[in-house]
Amino acid sequence: MSQDQEPTELETDRTGPADFSGNARAYLVVQRGERVEVVEVPDGREVVIGRGTESQIAIDDARASRRHARVFWSTGQLLIEDLHSRNGTIVNGQELRGTSRPVGAGDTLRVGGLEVVVAVVTAASQGLEREPASRPSRPPSAATEDLPASLNGIVVADANMSRMFGFARRIARANTTVLIHGETGSGKEVVAQQIHAWSRRAGAPFVRVNCATLQESLAESELFGYERGAFTGADRRKIGFAEAANGGTLFLDELGELSLPVQAKLLAMLENRAIIRVGSAVETPVDVRVISATHRDLSSEIAAGRFREDLFYRLGVVVVRVPPLRERPSEVVLLAKLFAKRFGADFGWEDPVFAQDASAALAAYKWPGNVRELRNAIEHAMLVTDDGTIRAEHLPETLTRSSMAPPTDEDEVGGVKAAMSKLERETIAEALRAEQGNRTRAARRIGISLRSLLYKIDKYKLK
Repeated sequence: MSQDQEPTELETDRTGPADFSGNARAYLVVQRGERVEVVEVPDGREVVIGRGTESQIAIDDARASRRHARVFWSTGQLLIEDLHSRNGTIVNGQELRGTSRPVGAGDTLRVGGLEVVVAVVTAASQGLEREPASRPSRPPSAATEDLPASLNGIVVADANMSRMFGFARRIARANTTVLIHGETGSGKEVVAQQIHAWSRRAGAPFVRVNCATLQESLAESELFGYERGAFTGADRRKIGFAEAANGGTLFLDELGELSLPVQAKLLAMLENRAIIRVGSAVETPVDVRVISATHRDLSSEIAAGRFREDLFYRLGVVVVRVPPLRERPSEVVLLAKLFAKRFGADFGWEDPVFAQDASAALAAYKWPGNVRELRNAIEHAMLVTDDGTIRAEHLPETLTRSSMAPPTDEDEVGGVKAAMSKLERETIAEALRAEQGNRTRAARRIGISLRSLLYKIDKYKLK
């Protein structure tokens, strides 16, 4: 990939279980009004959707057959099979009848009026921090937190997240710099680690640096190292984070916190592929791929004179946006259940349960702190529950107070718009099915022009 061609996300950038390193597990997230169910698809077994009492996902809908569809693993792939149902199974808006097809993270299945979202949960990539012989000792302030994802891994149950990771997989094998943009706590470091794991540098070091915790007076020496005698107390040579990442990936979190002088040194390293330790006049070659992340609007920082424009363009050859948790509603309850299982093991609750009011509160909350806030909320709940069941009263007060607040006029308008959009999408999809994909007849059937229909097909991503 040449650096003068910026790649863009494509609809075909989708991720399945086999795309991630480590063992993957699949879940089906079922929305029933305010209640959310999470059903695991065990290896070697099937999950049946239908009206029959033996179905793992039961649906009381006359449009559904007794054994309507099943989801199962086969040779490392997750498949859905329509079991010759009366009305077919809708997968991402397309009808499936009597056959099977692979499904992956973020795919949506519809049986009658029931919608089911496919989720993938993977273990964290191993071996990302192989210790070089001369790696510097890190002050506690430079260390980053645990990964803000379930069980220190990756959870994907949203189509936008699936495309984002598919895009990350596509660009990983190039050697270009990557800028990851997203709100605090949304999982930027998880994305950076996965890009490294998919890259040709996967066996080399992945070095994390939280730029917000670097003292301005020490940032240069921490990043680029120093020579003995460079300043008072420098009694030996010390290599910096950039040199420690040689051959691998240097991840600069909270990039926007770096001072302008350090930004200039970082730009020189990227352009010359070399660093100069503090107290030295000799360049030391380094071979690192730089992945950076920020929650700041760097364009505004440039306009305010706080960030170098030339560094921005050098670091942001490829930009990856991580959606905030409020844009990934299908992941909230699944993440919560996995966090509860993790913390429950520590607190003596083997199989934590979510009451309906707790699930509803989690789904209604906007999550300004994203996945990190969700993790903390579930840890709080597991500390205060006395029977292993999480109820709304066990969640932090800020969360329940916000979730139970009366809707504003803006919320009500947004809800009406969402409902109308959903109805319009379903009407168009039904017309296309009825006319066997003929768009001219489908447009005539619902009384709009062909041009309007084509626009709405693109808008609602109906293929």
